[in-house]
Amino acid sequence: MINKINLNQTLDRLLAFAEHRLEDGILVSVRSYYDAENKESEQAYIKECPLITERENCVKLAKTYFEKFDSASLWDFIPVSYPACSFGESIWSGFFGGKITFAGTKNATWSSCEKPVIENFENFNFPDFSMDNFWIRKFLETAKYFVDNIGALCDYTPFIFDDCLNLLVELRGAGNAYMDIYDYPDLIARFMDWSVDLNIKLYDLQSNLFRRTADDAIGKHPYKKYLRSHIPDLSVDAYGVCDTEIYKKWGLEQHKRIVAHYSGGRMHIHANGRHLCKTIATIKGLCYCYLSDDIGYPPPWEILEVLKEELHPVPIAIDIPCEVFIQRLNENTLPGGVLYRLDGVKRTEESKIMKKVFDYSPKNR
Repeated sequence: MINKINLNQTLDRLLAFAEHRLEDGILVSVRSYYDAENKESEQAYIKECPLITERENCVKLAKTYFEKFDSASLWDFIPVSYPACSFGESIWSGFFGGKITFAGTKNATWSSCEKPVIENFENFNFPDFSMDNFWIRKFLETAKYFVDNIGALCDYTPFIFDDCLNLLVELRGAGNAYMDIYDYPDLIARFMDWSVDLNIKLYDLQSNLFRRTADDAIGKHPYKKYLRSHIPDLSVDAYGVCDTEIYKKWGLEQHKRIVAHYSGGRMHIHANGRHLCKTIATIKGLCYCYLSDDIGYPPPWEILEVLKEELHPVPIAIDIPCEVFIQRLNENTLPGGVLYRLDGVKRTEESKIMKKVFDYSPKNR
């Protein structure tokens, strides 16, 4: 079971957030610490995926992190393992015979495919993936190895859904994919549903490995239905450069279907996809939406009231500099019903911050 001094309080607060009951309250977790090593500055290079070449060491490092998880931590956060993260999204090309190349730092890798797997869309036969495929086998072996060796120290997240236009961009290449929308509308319609079916199958294969152990990590708390091992993560990355009508026609209904199927779902939206917020808000059952802070766009904390209104009633999470958060916390001007992920937190400030967070009520209720 997760060793956290206020685990039940944390789960109660996360449950209220997921069920749209947080009202004026706020949640707070940490994105980065003030004294943390800056991993983003590390030089990337071509390398093998560590989940293939050094899986035992990857699990050992993860287990050590979870075993050393600060039990006195009050943040609104429970530890989560993401076994498949370093496979990268081009693992999907590998599922259908693509040649994958990995690159990364000492801490993580991502993947790319040399050329589109689907060269001729008209001849594509919408296959199932084979359980004998090398990447499928390694993918599921890794998931099982993580949960078998780490146990109930954390929740586990299956691989993020790579569906609809996101998957078409991966398998066809971006240029082809965006043109296919206009050139092959009948095939696109079939592709969208095919992609959802495959993602559900892959998610369930992982979730079936994770659920029981993840449930044990939090006991009998009702928040378990919202654990990452129970409901999927979605994105609209490929739609960020598209008109809203494209998403409405080729993605929205599929995302509604996924969320309904699992009775919940999480979404993340990059800054170039903010024009989709009002449309995404129509997906009933979304219990979390992370709005990323991307270069060239206003930080979400500067336009939070607008974003919150457009995404209502979906609960939202944003990143915010710690100094800005503390100033607004002291002024009681933070909009309620939001999960704030702090950047640049000093470890010694946690108790002071969370005492105010637990009692928080905005000035203009």
